Amino acid sequence: MVSMIRWQCNLCNIQLPDDELIDTRKKRHESFHIDESIGTNKRQRNWTFGEVIYTIINEEIDDDDD
Repeated sequence: MVSMIRWQCNLCNIQLPDDELIDTRKKRHESFHIDESIGTNKRQRNWTFGEVIYTIINEEIDDDDD
């Protein structure tokens, strides 16, 4: 068995892989949930806004090469 760790977003349930780029991925994903219409003339996008809280998902994967 191999353990695969992912980070799950509480707002959209996307799962990001736990690798060397995780901090960059998390920051970029958090900017996705910012409402750009506040204080600007931009249109409101059609998705969930708010504070992102990540949950660690640890999945066991069968590593059989047979």
